[in-house]
Amino acid sequence: MITQDAQYFAKRFIALKKRRSSYLDTWREVSDHMLPRRSRFLVTDARNPGSQRNNKILNESPTRSLEVLAAGMVTGITSPSRPWFKLTLAEKEIEAEPEVKEWMYEVERRVYDVFARSNIYNCLAEDYRDISAFGTTALLIEEDDVEVIRGYVQPIGSYCIDVNASGKVEVFYREFLMTVEQVVSLFGHDACSSSTKSLYDRGDYAETITVVHAVERNRNLRVDRDDSDGMPFVSVWYEDQNHENRFLRRSGYRQFPVMAPRWTVTGEDVYGSSCPGVNALPACKMLMQIERRAGQIIDKTTSPTLMIPAELRNQAGGADVRLAGGVMYVSQIGAKAEPVYVPPWEAYRQLSEYRAIVERRIGAMFYADLFAMFAQMDNTMTAREVEERHEEKMLQLGPLLEQVHAELLRPLIERTITIMLNRGLLPPIPESLEGREILPKFISILAQAQQLASVLQIERLYRFVGEMAGVVGPQVLDKCDWEGTLEEYARTLGVPPVVLRSEEEMQEIVAQRQQAAQMQQAAEMAKVARDTAAAGKDAAATEVAPNNPYGDLMRRIGAMQ
Repeated sequence: MITQDAQYFAKRFIALKKRRSSYLDTWREVSDHMLPRRSRFLVTDARNPGSQRNNKILNESPTRSLEVLAAGMVTGITSPSRPWFKLTLAEKEIEAEPEVKEWMYEVERRVYDVFARSNIYNCLAEDYRDISAFGTTALLIEEDDVEVIRGYVQPIGSYCIDVNASGKVEVFYREFLMTVEQVVSLFGHDACSSSTKSLYDRGDYAETITVVHAVERNRNLRVDRDDSDGMPFVSVWYEDQNHENRFLRRSGYRQFPVMAPRWTVTGEDVYGSSCPGVNALPACKMLMQIERRAGQIIDKTTSPTLMIPAELRNQAGGADVRLAGGVMYVSQIGAKAEPVYVPPWEAYRQLSEYRAIVERRIGAMFYADLFAMFAQMDNTMTAREVEERHEEKMLQLGPLLEQVHAELLRPLIERTITIMLNRGLLPPIPESLEGREILPKFISILAQAQQLASVLQIERLYRFVGEMAGVVGPQVLDKCDWEGTLEEYARTLGVPPVVLRSEEEMQEIVAQRQQAAQMQQAAEMAKVARDTAAAGKDAAATEVAPNNPYGDLMRRIGAMQ
């Protein structure tokens, strides 16, 4: 049995940081050229948050392209203004039960309400920005007494992760700064180290301390316990450089609280790779060099180095060269003040053209054209229109969607539902759902565009059936299950279940319609009978009536016969 004391976690953190070290240089460069404020590679980054870090950004187009990508992912994957997931069951016959459908729809509505009240959508926007730039992001979800859940997006460079044998992230370590007052207030005076207690007792409340928070699987799990020892995941807080082998706090989680999606994962790698930010980094460096050279051309053109006759050196009333880019004195008969060299303006024009090419390359790497469409479109655009416009790019985004769904959104929904269930914020679970797994199905714009192929196949089939019916006859229509097709079509499109009636309601409507038809038929038959009886009575009266021409004519015809 491994003893998970403070020394164990400290050694584990050192090993994780060593494994992460090969990624830091690339992340720093990406941060310097795109997101200078989204990194915590050193403790000094947190101590000096206002220090200038954008010295290497001479052209803002990479940052703008990254922001468009992040905004497009929010709109296309988790839009706050439209449904982007629904709950489903593997057993479709149980899912079709009215009670189950209503329960799942109510749970969906309440989960959406929790997301809207909390900071989740802000966190998702930051997650999309980080995963696009660095290939990896981390979102910690904690319970909140007011908002039910609260998210904390971790800056790149401040955390380490690790995966289990299945490649799933199950280890999370982070370090950050806290003031002495914050540490004592959060964890209590007795839990702090001797040095922290001394600082607090002296009144040095503003002094900062590096704190480490570690979450990993509980290696000493005891299922018979209800405390932290009985939790599948252990959570510990301790002071960095702690030599007293003590925790600030030890607790646990019943499920892993961190969502750490990666853009793409290669082999046994832990961190993501091949993300737009990393792929566009060489082009970004080239773009900054172009801007630097263009600035030099403008500077040398507007403030060139002047060639001045030597006799004007230190001469009173001579030429004022204070504004010149430099001065070169020449001893030459007939010399006059003139620029030594002025770059041709053609060079600046060529640089401008090349700058536009590089900017378009960077934009393409960030899917700028596709996601600009999502950011600008209205809610009336259907998934079919999206597919028709950018089918090729939709295929390129397929792996990204799978990663985001599997490593970010699905765990987020599951953890939110678990927290709500434990807090009694969900309706009573129907008996038919006991012990069954509920799965989220994603119905965002991008998800529907990926799933649209099945819808198009249904439409293609029924167009062919309609053509066959016109040739061979309407009996071919009997081969199709129209009600089943309608349900499958609605399920694929993510239509809320309340839009379609249940099977029981359909049978009741059919029965009512048949009963109404029978009653109408009976009424029509009764009316015909009454009309027939009345006509017969009128005919008899007419035949016997005296002085009636029709009756007299009938009597004459009878006499002739």
